[in-house]
Formats: sequence, structure tokens, C-alpha cells
Amino acid sequence: MVSIHFDKDALEEYRRIEKENKKLFLVVDRKLNELKAGLEKDGRPTIGEIIQMKELSAKRRKFLLRCGFRALWKIDLPEGWRMVYSLTNEGIEIIAFVLVLGDHKEYERYLNS
Repeated sequence: MVSIHFDKDALEEYRRIEKENKKLFLVVDRKLNELKAGLEKDGRPTIGEIIQMKELSAKRRKFLLRCGFRALWKIDLPEGWRMVYSLTNEGIEIIAFVLVLGDHKEYERYLNS
């Protein structure tokens, strides 16, 4: 079983673009469906580029490790947007947790804060 969850800020952006930018929303939705399908089939991410932990600030690395996230993946989206996610397991369920959904500036802020 696979489920997708959002960080509070990422969820707000997801809902905002659903109303304000249908083209981008449809791409994000398609990517989420691809992610879920790949996880259901193979149990591992099949889309996105891994983000090396050394690219993150020490504070961000510590926070992610404390939350149980061992790796991050980035999916490039149209208009310079990025989606960052991580995975965790709860029993037999795989949870993809979307941490960032935003433009390049928001993505960089997340990595370096």
C-alpha cells in the first residue's frame, strides 16, 4: 500500500496551483500518480533525482534524519518549479511525503535553511 502525504506548506501550494495554474497542477498530479504507481510496482522511487545530503545545510540534515528521512528526491516541473519528497514505511505501507512544492527560489531556501 502506498500513500502520499504533504508538508503543510506544500499542501497549501498544491491547493493554490489547483485553482490558479491548471497546467502546472495537472503536471504535478501526473507526477504524483507516476510516483505512486512506481512505488506500488517496485517498492522504490522510479521518478526524480536523488538529492545528496551534503547539498543540505547541517540544520536541515539533522531535522530530516530526526524525522526518519534518509534520502530526498527532486522532481523538476515546468516553470522552474520543483517537488521534493522523501519516503518512510509504516508497517506494510510506504508513505511518500512531499516536503517542498515551489519555484526554484523556494527549493533553494529549503535546502539551505
